[in-house]
Amino acid sequence: MKNYLEAYRIWSSGDESPEIYHTLAGLSTISSYISRQVWIDQGRDRTFLNLYVLFVGPAGNGKSTAMSTARKLVTNFKKERPAGPESGTWQSLVKDLSDKELHRRKYQYQDKKTFFTHCSLFCDEFGSLLKNDPQGWVQFLTRIYGCDDFDHKVKTAAEGESRYDLVENPYLVFLGCMTPDLTKEAVTEGIISTGFNRRCVFVVSGFSGKCVPMRTLTDAQMQARDYCLKWAKDLLTVKGPFTFGPNTMEAYEDWYMSNRQRMKNESVPFMASWLNSKDQIILRTAMLYELAISKERLLSVESFLKAVELVDATEKNFHRIFSLSGRNPVADIANKIRT
Repeated sequence: MKNYLEAYRIWSSGDESPEIYHTLAGLSTISSYISRQVWIDQGRDRTFLNLYVLFVGPAGNGKSTAMSTARKLVTNFKKERPAGPESGTWQSLVKDLSDKELHRRKYQYQDKKTFFTHCSLFCDEFGSLLKNDPQGWVQFLTRIYGCDDFDHKVKTAAEGESRYDLVENPYLVFLGCMTPDLTKEAVTEGIISTGFNRRCVFVVSGFSGKCVPMRTLTDAQMQARDYCLKWAKDLLTVKGPFTFGPNTMEAYEDWYMSNRQRMKNESVPFMASWLNSKDQIILRTAMLYELAISKERLLSVESFLKAVELVDATEKNFHRIFSLSGRNPVADIANKIRT
């Protein structure tokens, strides 16, 4: 095995889940391992490697299988990278995140100690979670995505207790599943808004076409799993900023200018919003690709181009869920013809 993602493909083989699900799930595991300890500087800001990924597909197409495969690896490091509950309110999750014993972690880089709050959130049925408080959940996920500190005012604080739950340097990785009908409904009703959809990678797929009557766990899969866990253990110790390798900045700038021109010419609001933040998704994905083959934090052209190819592949199916946004009365018919 040459790298982490190659080992992950072997570990995740033998089921009927679409390959693109497993690829994004594999990158999501790296995002969990590395947490807030690695970033890339962009002027006054830092871009971290946390990903929001939502698998969208019909019931039984392997969404949950792909998510579960990733979760089984990440939970091996629940002490270092704690996970959140699959159900409950977003307020209860904030309460847990503000607990320094549950989710607060630290690292040291260049003699400076930094505290951060980690949470790997796996959600088998995102639609069910949204039924609790749809606007609240989406607003919470949107707000906490890239902030340095997150605070929530507590309405029922007891006397002497803090009136705020404070989450210090949050790092939330989200990997969830949802059916197309529920996703379209959330988009149509404005629950999934532009703020959330430009932060989340929606991976839309049907059935893979693979036929696996009986799943098995082979020696090769177990060896690949051990390789993944060893690589993950090493990633837990990686700290510091990424830098651009030879020719990578030029490739990124060329792509960025092309994407900006496309955004200016885009007439569909949700696509224009997505393109406005696409560079951040690309950078995060590229760094995750790089960490699958090296721990040197030097971003190569090859990893950047892989990230562009993968994100472009997910974008091709956006029309299946976002064509219903807005007020076009024939959008559903047009979407069915296009699909």
